[in-house]
Amino acid sequence: AACTEAGVCLTITPDGSKKPVATAALTYLLSVMHNLVIKNNRARDNRWDNRLENLGRGLNGKTIATIGLGNIGTEFFRLLEPFECKRIAYDPWVKKERAKEIGVELLELEELLNIADAVVVLAVLTPDTHHLINRENLKLMKSNAIIINISRGPIIEELALIESLKNNIIAGAGLDVFEIEPTTNNNELLKLENVIITPHNIAWTDELAFGMGRSAFNSIKAISQGEVPNYVVNKEVLDTDQFKKKLAKFKR
Repeated sequence: AACTEAGVCLTITPDGSKKPVATAALTYLLSVMHNLVIKNNRARDNRWDNRLENLGRGLNGKTIATIGLGNIGTEFFRLLEPFECKRIAYDPWVKKERAKEIGVELLELEELLNIADAVVVLAVLTPDTHHLINRENLKLMKSNAIIINISRGPIIEELALIESLKNNIIAGAGLDVFEIEPTTNNNELLKLENVIITPHNIAWTDELAFGMGRSAFNSIKAISQGEVPNYVVNKEVLDTDQFKKKLAKFKR
């Protein structure tokens, strides 16, 4: 609102983050399914005697779900194409025809949680998605299912997630985000071996930094040439005289 009042357009960089974030989601999915941290710890502790325990699971033949089917969710499923998975999603804002085009079946949340082997949260945090995954919904999931969250922590009710992981209601989790960040040292999630965690940086790679920088520069370049940039958040500013006058100064 402040930007609009000042005649300034606010842009974001989804084209720079789409692929790196989707790749990060796939990284987490494979790591949790394969019990990567548990196996890493066994090797570091020289516990080769029980290396056949904690059997991992492959993706082929599994049902993989996303909560959210926007740019990142669509790219995630594109990356998943080499695997022979059933692909499902929950997103009340996406039409079934659009989902069908990318080979994804849209389901209601409860049905999705009932059948998914892995659930990847790729949603925006809003009042409607706050604690969307709560104690009741976690109980709907299969006991060998896992959940990944690389969007926003409060979408999952954290205390309920801890309870579900400790009581084997679900098998594991991969978390890049928490309800409160930075999370505290006494957070029980940090003590659970069936959880992989990162400090809200799993997607930060050279690819992400370059892509976001390039996208931001493209917005600056467009404005400097008197053009409206892509990915404007406050689109209402485009119709204001204040913005139009500013843009006209740069037109060639």
